[in-house]
Amino acid sequence: MALGFNLEVLARAIPVAVLVFSGEALADAAPCPSESGSASEGAPYYDPCADFDGWTKFELLSGGTIPTDGVLVLQGEFRGALPPGPETVVLTVTSEGVPLAGSVEASEFPWIVLWRPDTAWTPGAEVAIEGAATNADGDINDACLLAELPVSGSVTIAEGPGEALKPVEISATETLEVLPTISLATLACCPGAAPGFVSDFCGGQGGYVSFDPEQCAPTEGTGVLSLALTGTPAATGGQAAQVRYRLRVGDSHTLLSELPEFSRNTIEPLCLAIDAFDLATEEVVPGVEACFGEAVADQLGPQVLDPEAVLTGCEPRTCPLSDDGMSWDLEACGEDVGLPTGGPVESEGSGSSGETGAQDDGEKGCACDATAGSPGLLGLAGLGLLGLRRRRR
Repeated sequence: MALGFNLEVLARAIPVAVLVFSGEALADAAPCPSESGSASEGAPYYDPCADFDGWTKFELLSGGTIPTDGVLVLQGEFRGALPPGPETVVLTVTSEGVPLAGSVEASEFPWIVLWRPDTAWTPGAEVAIEGAATNADGDINDACLLAELPVSGSVTIAEGPGEALKPVEISATETLEVLPTISLATLACCPGAAPGFVSDFCGGQGGYVSFDPEQCAPTEGTGVLSLALTGTPAATGGQAAQVRYRLRVGDSHTLLSELPEFSRNTIEPLCLAIDAFDLATEEVVPGVEACFGEAVADQLGPQVLDPEAVLTGCEPRTCPLSDDGMSWDLEACGEDVGLPTGGPVESEGSGSSGETGAQDDGEKGCACDATAGSPGLLGLAGLGLLGLRRRRR
């Protein structure tokens, strides 16, 4: 697993529409939406369904053979701050035409509901399921919510209870890359070239750095270890439908999945496990912990990059920032301005929690078109872009 850096990494990290290297971008940039204009004039989009809450999708996940101590699992999608209650789901469950007594239950996960029989299932029985998720507002506005979302299916009851869940064991594909930190303070350019900061035209703090990749290259970056995790199933067959998997890092569960498969990025070594959760019993079976990144710890987190490895045809230089931090101070850019040297550096805004990703940007201006502003590049704020307004060389 080799550590590599080139501008292809940057291209994957930032949408092409944001990688603009000439002033032509200013002419193509879309204007900011008007607060008082209509939607056709660029005003913020108004959602006509914003006031309607309820199920938007619903399906029966159970199928095949389920154990005698199992439950029926149904899953949906909904709009609104609160999930619809179990009373919004109506099911008729029959065996050989005879209705079975049972009830719909909420689960720990708001989009999953369960149907549990009042008495144990009959081994070997064929069971039919008919019903629907209902929306009170559906008869008011079918364009936003349907009054009913029907579900149907069938299961066969096994001859006995389900097997004990097996602890999940993890295997992983590891990829190590350096994501460059792009800001006016972390770029070095050939003599005669300089980066520029393009505002989002909204009067806010947004924007992006424009530079020619054949004349400028980053001097700082962040080593990121990407993990594609695959775990062994805790259960198989029809019993698998009532099992969910949770990724555990330290003492905290971070992600949930129907399959024992997760992706995780980290800028420091970490240990994790995939725990199995039984919806029918609410039993949690801890997975086998696995650790990653220790062998490449010195290549993770803040890194110094050599711009001369990219800009082979010149001697790149850096310049101090202007007083407003929005450009290079070219008059002060002399031979005494050197390149960063030494070991890993602190990159303003770099995450320290061990996971990389877009950080909350509470200082954006108004929401411009992606070609005019910051949405793509500001996704790298957690790796140092926001430092361009704070840092001085």
